Amino acid sequence: MRIEKPTTDSSVSRKIAGLIILLILAGVFAGLYYTSQKGTGSAMTRAQAEAMKIAPEIPALEIANFVGKPEIYSEEEKTWVPLRRGVLFAWGEKLRTNSESEIDIRAADQVVMRLKPNSELERKIPSSKEEVNQYQIHLVRGVILGATERKAETEKWLQVSTPAVVASIRGTVFVVRADEADANKSWVGVLRGNVEVTGKIKSDMVVVGDLQRTQIQEDGTLSAPIRVSSAEWNSMKEAYELVEKSAADEAAQLDLSYEAGGFFSNVFDHGTFFTPKVGYAWRSFIKNDDGKIVLEVEYDVFPRGSFVGMYTKVRDINIEDYEALQLKVKRVPGTGHPDAFRIEVKSKGQTLRAFTPKFFKNEWQTMRFPLRADKAAPISEVTFVFSHEQAGEHTRGALRFADVELIPKPAEPAKTEAAPSSPSPAPAE
Repeated sequence: MRIEKPTTDSSVSRKIAGLIILLILAGVFAGLYYTSQKGTGSAMTRAQAEAMKIAPEIPALEIANFVGKPEIYSEEEKTWVPLRRGVLFAWGEKLRTNSESEIDIRAADQVVMRLKPNSELERKIPSSKEEVNQYQIHLVRGVILGATERKAETEKWLQVSTPAVVASIRGTVFVVRADEADANKSWVGVLRGNVEVTGKIKSDMVVVGDLQRTQIQEDGTLSAPIRVSSAEWNSMKEAYELVEKSAADEAAQLDLSYEAGGFFSNVFDHGTFFTPKVGYAWRSFIKNDDGKIVLEVEYDVFPRGSFVGMYTKVRDINIEDYEALQLKVKRVPGTGHPDAFRIEVKSKGQTLRAFTPKFFKNEWQTMRFPLRADKAAPISEVTFVFSHEQAGEHTRGALRFADVELIPKPAEPAKTEAAPSSPSPAPAE
């Protein structure tokens, strides 16, 4: 016969207390999670709760920075309230700026956007599992600039809609404009990459590429992609400020440059430069089709007299020890090429040698530039400079470089001393 041990009052109290603690902790964690999904920290709306059933993990869009006094619409208070840094821009929420405010919105390592003055933006609530994996935002009015991670060039994970169009964004630097009162003023421009634009009025579609734009025409159709003008480029160029390189990205690029070998084995720092406000440049060490690490330098130069390029800082190289600088170069398929290009070999800011190669081809070609140095001087930097010489024409493109080498001077033959001649015998006496 089994005798049950009577339960004491103290053991019951401990069980009840433990249960209460678990319930409290569960409530705290749930509150923290739901709060993290809401920019204003208010309770979730029914629509957001329904969306949570589709995807429990909501992609985070964070308010990274702002100027002026922008506002966010509070579902809890049913009114516009002052925006705070660091909060999330959650599904169903709205942002707006006045004439003196801007907002930077970021999803780490994926996209950075800037909402310009006198604009209103809404984050759409997804209605399907397909939409859950996309950032979907609706520009009610105003202007938004953006730069997305280039790794996503084949994925349409960002959609920016206006009252007139839907822009599916890949790895791109872009600008979207919307006029709530006049849909014909909706406008999509691209500085780099591709954007698939679909019209809401006539349901037509165009793909907008580098330095192109499209807009809704009088009959409601989208215009064919046309090249941006100088004035339009100037209004769009701010989007380049949003292109980010994290410390991890830069470290990875430096590691890849060492794998490129040759000249880059002596490089301890590299980066890009450009004429402020009128140009832009970026560089990437990438794996070529054959697995070799090559350097790709892209540029956007406008107007005449501006320049952009890449610098490489080196150490422990004496120009007197080398005969020539040699490299392979080719155009990048689908992009433009420079009408003016210059390689400069420098020592402490002074140009020792400069070369101006031309006539780049779609296939690799080897170029050799003699150094002809007759005295010692330390090489501290080698730069690749793209400049724009033709007025009125925008220049945008890229070049790819491989097997960059400094060719040593051949060793001088060792000098042999003549054998001492035997002394002449003394004359006989």
